[in-house]
Amino acid sequence: MIKLFVDDTNLHSPIAGIRWCVDKNTIDKLAELKIQEAYVLFVIAQDNDGVFKEVEQKIVPLKQAMEYIEFHRPGKHRIFACLVWNNPHGKQYTKSDLALYFSKQRMFNPYSGDFTVPSFNYPDHEFRSHPENFGYGSVDVVVPAGYFAKEPPAWEKWWVNLWYESKPKNQCYFRKRRFIAYSIQPPIVLGFILIKTFIALLQIIGLLLIGTRGIKFEALIHPFRYSTGDCAPEETSSIFITDSSGKKRNPVFFLFMPAVQLTILFLVGLLKLMFGRLIGLNMDDTLYWLLAIDLIIVVMVFAINWASVLKKLFPDETMEQSLAKQELKIKQIKNEYQDIVCTGNTLAPQISSLPARRQTVYLKFQQLKSKVCLPFAS
Repeated sequence: MIKLFVDDTNLHSPIAGIRWCVDKNTIDKLAELKIQEAYVLFVIAQDNDGVFKEVEQKIVPLKQAMEYIEFHRPGKHRIFACLVWNNPHGKQYTKSDLALYFSKQRMFNPYSGDFTVPSFNYPDHEFRSHPENFGYGSVDVVVPAGYFAKEPPAWEKWWVNLWYESKPKNQCYFRKRRFIAYSIQPPIVLGFILIKTFIALLQIIGLLLIGTRGIKFEALIHPFRYSTGDCAPEETSSIFITDSSGKKRNPVFFLFMPAVQLTILFLVGLLKLMFGRLIGLNMDDTLYWLLAIDLIIVVMVFAINWASVLKKLFPDETMEQSLAKQELKIKQIKNEYQDIVCTGNTLAPQISSLPARRQTVYLKFQQLKSKVCLPFAS
């Protein structure tokens, strides 16, 4: 069981501090399964008149004891939390990989708001989660409408978000983008415009050389509206191949195409260059190539032998040593979790109320962000 705590279910900010504790049976079960690193998976869903829509997921280490959840929509939300972890006998995935996997799962019943237990059949059986037995909890909160960050002017949003496909989540993301937008972005944009215009000009010249109809010349003066390659019409036709009605012209017209004439001139020049010189093999160049190949082979042989020397100097630990080390680590982790075991008391989701070792720099930074980095409403 996971029990979640918030200051007030009627929030006074679009960012909420949330704290958790777990029952002793859960801690014992984690030790029994030899789980070295457990995580809390948060799934946030918005209640739209009885229809729930999952809007965000977040995964944090269980030992963190507290986190700040950011909301981007006003109204009632349900926060669900469950324990997830790696299979201790399989590949150890990072926190970001775990989050990526669960982000693809649909876990909320949209009509009841009930949580769907993550599947046992994770990829290659590497992931394991048993929230139907232990390690889950939820809390409902109401996010106010008047506390979100004020939207910047439309022109500034366009300029600041010029290179980004998504809008910034909060004020801090926007400030980072704004710093780039008013420092290094102007010369980059100028270079981008010049290069893109030059490419468009080359494309237009190429289309003119083959006599293309319907060339989009406006791509030269609207580099942000048109993509590279938009100079050509969707259906291309050449004045040297067909007339305006679509009827094919006499093949003789093909020879008048500038691109064909330039190609003929290039081939004539190439043939003249090839037959104007004697073709021979430079023995000095051949010798250098052979020496380079030999050097590569010597380096590979050295690397193979050096790997075997390292293995002798640093032999793999035995099975007994590995198991003993694992048992010691599990015992240390179990002791570390003791201060997040539920005692029946209400816990304040504030850093100052956490045990001293849980008051990390990360949480203090998140607390500062919650005051100066308000999210934008979406």
